[in-house]
Amino acid sequence: MSLSKSPIIQLLGHDWKGKLRSPFWQKSIWVNILLGLMNLYLLFFGAMIGYSVDDILTEAFKDTAVINAFIRVLFYYFIIDLMIRFVLQKLPVISIQPYLTLPIKKAVLLHYPLLKTLPSFFNILSLLLTLPFVFKVVTPAGGAVISLSWCIIILSTVLINNFLCFTLKKYLVKRPLIILLIIAVIAALFYLEVKGTIRISSGFESAFLYLTGKPALAVIPVLWPSWLIFLLMQFLRGIHTSKKKK
Repeated sequence: MSLSKSPIIQLLGHDWKGKLRSPFWQKSIWVNILLGLMNLYLLFFGAMIGYSVDDILTEAFKDTAVINAFIRVLFYYFIIDLMIRFVLQKLPVISIQPYLTLPIKKAVLLHYPLLKTLPSFFNILSLLLTLPFVFKVVTPAGGAVISLSWCIIILSTVLINNFLCFTLKKYLVKRPLIILLIIAVIAALFYLEVKGTIRISSGFESAFLYLTGKPALAVIPVLWPSWLIFLLMQFLRGIHTSKKKK
């Protein structure tokens, strides 16, 4: 099967054409262009921060090695990133609704929405903020193998946030009290971290350095997004089955 005839590619093409033909796009074309330019600017700005983050951390944490400081900041960043994703990112289920009643293979419909989320703004921004530091600081200090383990762990964590966001939305969207409880727990942990009572970031730092110090173990974080993908596919499979019954 050629790439152009791939069902996934065709679905992505249909989705893109649908957006271009939508009344919202046609009536607000300049607004969409402006939003696109703003996104590009934010990504460019994120890349500049990623390239200069070692200098920023050196000034901000003068008594801490720059790699250790980066890992601690990375811990906070991924928590904040997950919270922002939870608010702004939409579940990928809506995009496949028109196809649920058509004779399309179930596997295609299950993989399509998940694949579509990979090149999201949040994923690209996360990589632009973190990978430049790896190539600029970690690679010269630790070599190619250690640098590769860093990249694998960071990419895995980005994917964990990507799929964990959708998983949490699926299970918590109708449970606002649990959401408030989670927010309260996170806020309390942040407060204790700032006060120095609990150092969760130090535990994250130790685990991160341990995994990157043994490159063979860098595959462990890959298992988490794989498990989340499995949960999301079960969720999408249930939707597909219920639609078929109707």
